[in-house]
Amino acid sequence: VVNSVTQAAREEVFRLTGGKGVDVSFEALGIPATWKTALDVLSDGGRMVPIGLGAGVQTAEVEINRTVRRSQSILGSYGARTRQDLPAVVDLAARGIINYKDVVSRRFPLEEAGAGYEALRNREVQGRAVVDMSL
Repeated sequence: VVNSVTQAAREEVFRLTGGKGVDVSFEALGIPATWKTALDVLSDGGRMVPIGLGAGVQTAEVEINRTVRRSQSILGSYGARTRQDLPAVVDLAARGIINYKDVVSRRFPLEEAGAGYEALRNREVQGRAVVDMSL
């Protein structure tokens, strides 16, 4: 796992793979910049699996010739089952297996919830934003 918050993702992937790239990349934010990175790090024959949904309508450019010549593919995935999956995710976070703090990039106190929604609407937030009642 490469954390793009603390590392230059593209460079780190190529360092870890000896310049080859990865067979499968997952894009979890649903924004053009991370789509590009997820595609850029693919090896020949690699697959990019987008699992994130960005706010509003999001579009990303795909370098068609490169994708075709390198036999790469994009495999859409939508398997949201919140009622079934959320208890397991909460348990993993409680046990420290998932570090949810790395996923949340901005926190807003309740009084600033409107500003938080505005930041999301203006695409000023990369990652997730939460209204934190303890602030």
